[in-house]
Amino acid sequence: MNPLYLSEHGTKLLPSQLALNGTFNHRVLRRGHATQIEDIVPLSLLIEQGQYTIHLILHIHGSRHSWSVAKADARKMSVSVQSWIEDCANGRLEGAA
Repeated sequence: MNPLYLSEHGTKLLPSQLALNGTFNHRVLRRGHATQIEDIVPLSLLIEQGQYTIHLILHIHGSRHSWSVAKADARKMSVSVQSWIEDCANGRLEGAA
């Protein structure tokens, strides 16, 4: 089975959203043959800004995952957060830890 990936739209918005507080709705996609979309899974990401960290709560597949990440460059953080979202979506919780 092909893995789930954060949508292109979500990938572009994530760096800006990491600078804000709030709940953001995204989708992860499973691509099939010739990049046809096989599956779309909705998720919500709650972002809360702390003084030195960002607290993230992800709701997907009826599960809740949380992570606190140290504030850093927005682009670097977004790559880490995107990997964490995709790991949680694909059930790779050891990679998401």
